[in-house]
Amino acid sequence: MDGRLKGETMTRAILFALLLALAACGQQTQNSFSPTKLSDLQVGKSNYEQVVAQLGPPANETRLPDGRRIANYEYVEETQSLQAPTARGGVPTVRATPRSSIYQLQFDPSGVLQTYTSTPM
Repeated sequence: MDGRLKGETMTRAILFALLLALAACGQQTQNSFSPTKLSDLQVGKSNYEQVVAQLGPPANETRLPDGRRIANYEYVEETQSLQAPTARGGVPTVRATPRSSIYQLQFDPSGVLQTYTSTPM
């Protein structure tokens, strides 16, 4: 094997290892809200101010005519997958696939958390 071919093979191996390491990172959120933070909230006990302190400001919110408040949080997650080169060669590539969900929290007129739901988008 000549030096040039050996160098190309080594470069491909290093590139493949780097892309594999990147893909192993798995998922990463693109915002500060994380659904895991919801576990600290208590329906019927947590109030709006506590929720905002825990989760941050909502992406948007609505006040209903009866005084209830609906706060929406968006969670975006990016899953990465590795596509290996073919037998004929090529360069390994990483594909990122974003997924998002909307978490809707509903508060009664006095600001106490009543329910929360999630909807995949």
